[in-house]
This record gives sequence, C-alpha cells and structure tokens, in this order.
Amino acid sequence: MLLPKVLPSTVKRTTKFIDMNAVYKALPKKLLKEIEGEEFIHSGRWKYKIRPEDAGIDISEMLEMIDFYAPPVNHPAILEHPYTKEKIVYGTRGFTIGIKNKSLDDSQRILNEIFDFAETDQFIREVTWSLGDLIIWDNRFLAHCSGRKKAVTENIHEDVKKEEETMMYRITLKDAFPLCASLLHENVNALQN
Repeated sequence: MLLPKVLPSTVKRTTKFIDMNAVYKALPKKLLKEIEGEEFIHSGRWKYKIRPEDAGIDISEMLEMIDFYAPPVNHPAILEHPYTKEKIVYGTRGFTIGIKNKSLDDSQRILNEIFDFAETDQFIREVTWSLGDLIIWDNRFLAHCSGRKKAVTENIHEDVKKEEETMMYRITLKDAFPLCASLLHENVNALQN
C-alpha cells in the first residue's frame, strides 16, 4: 500500500505497475521453457542508497556489507498464487540478480529478455499521484517501480540536487503464504492440520 504525504509541485510523481500474470501468459514459449522449475535470486543490492558514512568504502566491501545484512534469497521463477492459482513470473529488473544454477552470462541474457519483454506498454500501467490517493495491490501479481525519469541532462548529480522532496507512506502486509516453495508447502500443510 502506498499513500503520498508530500509530492513535488513541478514534476509529477508516478509509479509504474506491471501485471506479471499477463507477462507469464504472453511470454514466448522459448523463454518460459528456460525458467520453468528454476529459481530466481533476489537482492536489494542495486537499490542501496549511499550514505555519508559510506565514504571511503570500495564497491566490493559495500556489496559484502549489503549481502551480510540482507542476504540474497531464492524464489521460484514462476509462482502460483496461493488463492487464485494463477501463475506469474516472479522477478523484476530492480531486484532479480540471477538464476540459480545458471551461469552469469545465461542468467543475464534470460533475465534481460524477460524484463525487456515485460517492460513494454502492453503490460505497464502508470499511476500519476495526487495527494489523498491510496493504492493497494498484491505484490505477487504486480511488479512496481518509481516512474522517476532518468536524468534529463548529462549530469545526473545536478539533476538529483534539483529534485523536490517526496514522501510516501508504505505499508506491507504478510500473509501465511511465504514466497519460498518449500516454506509454502510446509505452511499449507500446517494450516490444513
């Protein structure tokens, strides 16, 4: 759930959503075959925001620190929703960093093909925020990211300095169905007993 509390006055703030069930249904069979039965590796390492206290730390040390505090996790590449039984591709360009048991080159090729396919107008819906808006969605189905535009000049540092303040409240609820297949199976069995 997202609720904006402060929005920029000059540049509209947006969030993009991708229906990953629609992506699953439309994904070319060749790509679907390459990820059936596979696990995607997820990490927040590419979303870490550098802080002043990080000055002097090299990138490899920073990645080790991030992985120490928030280790990468594996989830099935294709999930079945626990309630609707619909299938989805469970991955995003921002957080999916590899495919378990595949080489780095194969992982990147496959993931880039999937995300290039998913990140087209056919699947993207973009919400332009106004104060008072409240959006609730199911993270299993809808991948999402900020609609923040890339730097419009050659100097991203200058563009970032010009950005206006934004603040969103975010609430995430968890249910009895974790995303990991083995834990999902254990939870379903426990709920049935």
